[in-house]
Amino acid sequence: MPSPHIYRLISILPALLLLFTACGDSGSRPELAYIASYDTDAVSVVDLDSRTVSGQVPVGDKPRDIGVSPDGTRVYVANYHSDTVSVIDTETNVVTAMIRVGDEPYGIAVAPSGAKVYVTNQISNSVSVIDTATLTVTATIPVGQWPHHAAVSISGAFLYTPDSIDNTVSVVDTSRDAVVATIPVGDGPHRIAVDPSDRYIYVTQLRSDTVAVIDTATWSLAASIPVGKVPEGIAVNPSGTRVYVTNSGSNSVSVIDTATRSVAATIPVGELPKDIAIGKDGTRIYALNFLGGSISLIDPSTNTVTATFPAGNSPAALSVVIR
Repeated sequence: MPSPHIYRLISILPALLLLFTACGDSGSRPELAYIASYDTDAVSVVDLDSRTVSGQVPVGDKPRDIGVSPDGTRVYVANYHSDTVSVIDTETNVVTAMIRVGDEPYGIAVAPSGAKVYVTNQISNSVSVIDTATLTVTATIPVGQWPHHAAVSISGAFLYTPDSIDNTVSVVDTSRDAVVATIPVGDGPHRIAVDPSDRYIYVTQLRSDTVAVIDTATWSLAASIPVGKVPEGIAVNPSGTRVYVTNSGSNSVSVIDTATRSVAATIPVGELPKDIAIGKDGTRIYALNFLGGSISLIDPSTNTVTATFPAGNSPAALSVVIR
């Protein structure tokens, strides 16, 4: 079985989900991070308020990516070497189901409705569609070669997969579970994020050290923005004005101004930053550092790291939950 991509020891979301429950004051509830720990076959639970690792949940072999249901009650983990998805109940932090998917599941994305989970299968060149009511695979969608991560549009109408061998992004109509467009991009598309307006998609490109900007009105490449070396993780702030990119080859985070489509700041972080997530209404940015097992907490108002704290061993895909 092929080894993981040389630029990425472990995936770290996509994507990345900020979750709020429908009632109550989010300030009174803990902000948690669920982190795929690639080398320990577990998910680390980190209390982001106390900045401590509060638990570990055993999952499958080599967990590579992670997603959270919109209500924050479930975590879905793509297990790269066991060809499965683990389902974790966040109330008990226990695995309640294990779902067989395709060959070497690499990325994972949850529909805004919570009704479906999409899993990219790198070797199968496909996406497994999981029905979250039955926790079964209901469809398998062929996409491009070596799909890495995935993201669902804000409307839920489309799924996007960066196909790292083909240097394309596949656009899947989620009502038909079929590819309806294929968009050429730069070298090594890896992770993907959607802006809050649903108009633009941002894609990290590992081998060209750039971020592609795709216009969803025309399904075409609108811009290519130079960033740091080996960009991997990506997240858009709630207002859509900034895009944050982890550069694993230069140990930094690039802050992109979406109005000018240029880098407004570069923030030094820990070693091999793999993923990035946004929490607390956009007032906290979390960069996940694979080497050293840490999280760099970034203040977006100053573009500085204000704290560094443990994230568990070989930290990977990061999803933030407020519950």
